[in-house]
Amino acid sequence: MSKKETKPAPATSNETSAPSAPTAVVGGAPRPPAQTAEQRYSYVKYDGEATNKSEAFKKSFVELTRQIESNTKPGRAQANVLTRLEEAFMWVGKALRDEQIERNGSAEELPERSNG
Repeated sequence: MSKKETKPAPATSNETSAPSAPTAVVGGAPRPPAQTAEQRYSYVKYDGEATNKSEAFKKSFVELTRQIESNTKPGRAQANVLTRLEEAFMWVGKALRDEQIERNGSAEELPERSNG
């Protein structure tokens, strides 16, 4: 098992007076700094790099969805595959969001999205 190391996280302009959380290093790969509860669930506006990556992933996910729909029988198995694919795309978005925050130190927050 790898030994865990910590180092201080860089300060960001939107931090409150709370102390900075350490960045964990596991197996040589640093994890993003711990986020406050509010930051963890905030919608952020993608920068150009994150937008480009998201669009590239989306094209791949759309193509894979079409292949699944064209080559598998509708039913429970197909529905599960498509649901997991949607979930995977959601996690891609979260990964891009976290990468952008790590790269830029912070990100512009967006108001909560609504379906109405």
